[in-house]
Amino acid sequence: MLGQAFPARAAGIWSAGTAVASGVAPAIAGAILDHGSSRTTFLMRLPVVAGALAVGTVWIPKDSPTSHARVDVGGAVFSIVGLGGLGAGLTSLIPV
Repeated sequence: MLGQAFPARAAGIWSAGTAVASGVAPAIAGAILDHGSSRTTFLMRLPVVAGALAVGTVWIPKDSPTSHARVDVGGAVFSIVGLGGLGAGLTSLIPV
């Protein structure tokens, strides 16, 4: 999707951003653990996700009206329930 929506330079920017985030995120999570609870580390993703959704909504072009892709509703619901259950299970195991 990235290759179709943006020029080839976007893949380089995305790779660089991923590398920087991989290096910075553990330090931020450690600081949050020192000054907050372990559950707070899961909340640090919310601003990143909100920003990604906002940028994606504005910059990613819409598909042409001739393409008719069907949405796998069952798979989406299964993914949400599975990943939500995994996250809830993991956070309930961590002592506060």
